[in-house]
Amino acid sequence: MSWKMLNLLSKKSLLAHTLLKEKFSHELPKHFEDLKKKLFIGCVDTHKATFHLFKEGDLIHPLLGSMSIPGIFPPIEYKTHCLVD
Repeated sequence: MSWKMLNLLSKKSLLAHTLLKEKFSHELPKHFEDLKKKLFIGCVDTHKATFHLFKEGDLIHPLLGSMSIPGIFPPIEYKTHCLVD
């Protein structure tokens, strides 16, 4: 793990996801529709206390949201959602 991923000055999480977002943006398609196989990503919206199943549109934000663990990786702000898993 790179020391750049540490988010020590933040009170929200231990790790930052900026490097992951950059890597995913370069390595993965930008949209669900561009994948060769169907993919479903589930996340919880902490603003509304609801579960969302993403299967179309932007791929990167729901993917990062599904990796967000409170205290470890920060929640992902996406549109009107605050995504965690």
